[in-house]
This record gives sequence, structure tokens and C-alpha cells, in this order.
Amino acid sequence: MALRVLLVEDNALAAEATMAALRTVGHIVAGVTSAEAALALWEPGGCDVVITDVALPGMSGWDLLERLHRREPGLPVVVVTGSVPEEGAADPRQGKALCLLVKPVDPEDLLSRLGPPAEGRRSGP
Repeated sequence: MALRVLLVEDNALAAEATMAALRTVGHIVAGVTSAEAALALWEPGGCDVVITDVALPGMSGWDLLERLHRREPGLPVVVVTGSVPEEGAADPRQGKALCLLVKPVDPEDLLSRLGPPAEGRRSGP
């Protein structure tokens, strides 16, 4: 099932690699480089899953997660970070994310995590 994905990544190489992996399996991807641009583009029910980097210019990916969940509770959000969190030092908002992945993201790992939660949003009436 093709998913509608909103990718929020300010690193051009990481964005290109992620979009290519998602499109290879038929997902529809819109990419933006900031949380502010994501919020401007986002509309209720407009995507099945959001993938966001933590470190973005301006608003962080964690703050984006919070704002998206206020607007659309239950929206699956994958958070990506460039650094391995220290044990016990996880952001308290991490529990709201579908998962936290560390760069470089393995495309197969990412794809395997998107399926059921995002597809469940599309199987309604």
C-alpha cells in the first residue's frame, strides 16, 4: 500500500537518500527543510506518516512532533537523530514518536517500521 509521507530534513543528501528509498517502494513523498515549512504544508489527513530530523533550523523535530500531535493525535511520526542518545537521557517526548532512528538510517529498517501504523490509518471507511 502506498503511503503519503511528509519528510522534514534539512540535509540535502539525507533527504535525497530517504526520498529515493521511500519512492522505490511506491510511497508518495513530499519533502521540506524545516518544521515551519512542514506545518505550513500539513493539513489534517494529508499524510499517513511524518519523518522528521531532530536538528532543524528554527523549531526542532521534537517541537514539530508536539505540534502535529496537538493538531492530529495519533499521527505516526518517525524521529531521526544524528547522535546516539545516552542511556537514560531520552527526550520525554520520545514516547509520542512511532520510533527514534539514528543516522545514517538503514532504508530497510525505516521501511519496516512505517508499514502497520501508517497503513492502519488508511484502512478506515
